[in-house]
Amino acid sequence: MAIKPISPLRLQHLLQDAKAAIGRLSSGSESNEVAVDSCNAQEAHGFDNYASKFMNRIHEVTARYRGGTDGTGPSHMMDERKINELEDALWAAYGLTGEIIPDELLKECQRRLREACPGSRIEMSLKEELEILDAIHRYRKSRSTDAFRHYPGGQWTHAQVIPPQAEMQFKGRRFWALIIGNNAYPRAPLGGCINDAALIRRHIMDYLGVPTDHITFLTDASRTQIVNAFYDLRDSTRIQKGDNVLVHFSGHGSSYDPREYFTSTPSRAGSIEALCPIDRGPSVPDISDRELNIIFSEIGAEKGHNITFILDCCHSAGAVRSLISADTVRFMPPLRTGFPALDLQEMLEAADRNPRRRTTSPLATTENWEADITSFVTLAACHDYQLAEEFNTNSSRIDVRVRGFVEADDDDDGGEQEILQFSQFSPRGPMKPTVGGKLKPSLSGKADQVPAQTPIRHGRFTWALIKILQSKQTNKLTYESVIRSIGSLGPLQQPVVVGSGKSSKLWFGDV
Repeated sequence: MAIKPISPLRLQHLLQDAKAAIGRLSSGSESNEVAVDSCNAQEAHGFDNYASKFMNRIHEVTARYRGGTDGTGPSHMMDERKINELEDALWAAYGLTGEIIPDELLKECQRRLREACPGSRIEMSLKEELEILDAIHRYRKSRSTDAFRHYPGGQWTHAQVIPPQAEMQFKGRRFWALIIGNNAYPRAPLGGCINDAALIRRHIMDYLGVPTDHITFLTDASRTQIVNAFYDLRDSTRIQKGDNVLVHFSGHGSSYDPREYFTSTPSRAGSIEALCPIDRGPSVPDISDRELNIIFSEIGAEKGHNITFILDCCHSAGAVRSLISADTVRFMPPLRTGFPALDLQEMLEAADRNPRRRTTSPLATTENWEADITSFVTLAACHDYQLAEEFNTNSSRIDVRVRGFVEADDDDDGGEQEILQFSQFSPRGPMKPTVGGKLKPSLSGKADQVPAQTPIRHGRFTWALIKILQSKQTNKLTYESVIRSIGSLGPLQQPVVVGSGKSSKLWFGDV
């Protein structure tokens, strides 16, 4: 079943219905009609606080922006401003901090609804809120619109590279990385993901002193290769508890509708996101965010929670996608064999069937799924309703201290070549262009320049992230400040940070 776009008019009706329901609850007109003896005592104080923090604020918000809309003209923007105000009020009422992330807000509402006493006033209110948030979620997904929230541009475009810090080089001995770059998708090939992976690898080697044998580097990886590499991090006897673990993925993402499989109200809201392996197809499902969450939780239990997940893909492809070149957007539609419920079920059951999964871990197919956000911090290329894009750069636009090399295929006959951008601060010296895919340091100590007209494809997010990481003193950065420094990458791409440890220093330097 395809996701049907929710019209602005329908969204307006939902907002009006929620306002009316919230008004009834906050005025106390239904307080004597809803009674669940086992919950009344424990919820009374909490509901009063909840009403004062949230419901009164909603009245202020909805009173500020009145009037209907047919989805066209200036009134269309009124709806979007209402949505932002409603989200602001909920974000504050739930006690969430930092920049508002709509997907995180929806998941918090789901969690609260699952824990609410059946039939209680809080449950009724949370159901209303979840309906609104889910409607907003699907509306945005159907459009990938840039008109909801506007973010300032960041510092990455004029960042100046600084040399690696000596004190950070010691981190490499207790730093482990899994780096994945997938380009060669049969139906929608990409051009910058392997470049991204190489850029991340060179950065952690040069700036953090990570040894090569601490890095697992996968290109055009299959589902089995990716999942096994994740589990290898958990099972490695070399990785000690408290070590830093970095996982980077550049490639296509996808998104599935939970209404195709789940039946409970909380579980049907939002979407289930996924990474696309290179061999995805009728017999090879995508890798769901639930499966990844299960594995990250198991890694965290074994190795500690110093885990960073860098994700340069997207999970949306709304109508605005037509405005962008299709081969630059890192999204693929969900797999479809004719039975959407079975496609989603197969992806989730693939996680549950894996013999390496711990029997004590939750099942991906459970109705009462709750993501673990304590085990890792995610730096993502964009919001779940936005687009992660690749772009072409060239050496004339790169900081003077950054050099390039050419890596050619073994059967290269003068055709296309991939340009990978690395730092000049390699301990082995700048890299010199060679043929045959073999890279050698330049004996002269100077890196050969790539011609200015040569296109270099990268993910906007990975490129901007590395520019920031090489221009700041990393022992002073937090995960949140990294994202703030990057800022907006365009009207359709705002990077985000998610996880309970998002205020920690980068690479968990405060642990």
